[in-house]
Amino acid sequence: MGKKNRQASNSSSKLKNQNGSSGFNTNQNNISMIEEFDFASENGPLILIQSLFPKGYQFPPAQSMSEEQLSKKLDEIIEILLAHNIDISFCEETPDKLIYNYLTCEIIPKEKIIEKSYKGCYTTFTGCDGACDTCFQKKYCEVEQEEQVSA
Repeated sequence: MGKKNRQASNSSSKLKNQNGSSGFNTNQNNISMIEEFDFASENGPLILIQSLFPKGYQFPPAQSMSEEQLSKKLDEIIEILLAHNIDISFCEETPDKLIYNYLTCEIIPKEKIIEKSYKGCYTTFTGCDGACDTCFQKKYCEVEQEEQVSA
């Protein structure tokens, strides 16, 4: 997969919130499906993202893996997420270790998504919640860098 593919592959998403954003592919002409997805996103039923992984799937601590092992594990996790219409979009230069830790500590065990998948509809996680001062990827964020230049 590689680092560049850790950016959004669903660039035409309709965002609903800052961290776990539900969206739809604007190329879809089926408005009723989009409305159904929006309704389901707000009203459930919801499942933990953790439940999308095979039973017994391991998330070893990042520090226990080499850079190559970590990159492969992250690619594997991203493939599983994408298979369930979950897209990720982090700042381009964010190191794999930070992305891995964020996904395995904050997203996978804690976040919920709608149970049913809708073709062309995605949930996108950016890691951005608008709290720039405490952001794990602040150092790699273009918005933060632009603000520092203009200050």
